[in-house]
Amino acid sequence: MKAAATHSPMKIVHVVEEFPVPSETFVLNQIAGALDRGHDVEILALQGAADPELSVHPIVEQYQLLSRTRFSPRVPANYVERWFTLARSLSKLPIPQQHWQAILQLLNPVLHGRDALSLRLIYRALPVLEGLDYDIIHCQFGTTALVILLFKQLGLIEGKLVVSFRGRDISWA
Repeated sequence: MKAAATHSPMKIVHVVEEFPVPSETFVLNQIAGALDRGHDVEILALQGAADPELSVHPIVEQYQLLSRTRFSPRVPANYVERWFTLARSLSKLPIPQQHWQAILQLLNPVLHGRDALSLRLIYRALPVLEGLDYDIIHCQFGTTALVILLFKQLGLIEGKLVVSFRGRDISWA
């Protein structure tokens, strides 16, 4: 009889646009499965928390997933407020010296166009600016993978990238 394989727990982050989204039970099931297998799991929501009026799936409460989630703040509608909120957020973060160059790049409209001008890109990066290291970065949609790939290239997040393509992101251009 073959002995059971032993494994070291991995540090995994699941990257989604919003969290929790009741219709994305496939994401919740993957997270719950990894937790059940003893892995250290975090969630990174690039556009913040989902609408609080939506019902919360029982898995979110059972596994206390909100406490495992890093949320990017919502981008304020007022452009002046965006800058003030960004400045306040940056002043509160323990950002390593080497990441300030990445911040300047994320704000560069020549490199990133509207996403830089609107500050959307830097807001999405706020939860990773202190620098994060994972064994696996699991992007739940191809659209999130494009953002995370940029963050990896800038040295803001480390780990092997896994991408799950579904629905509209398979044909998104």
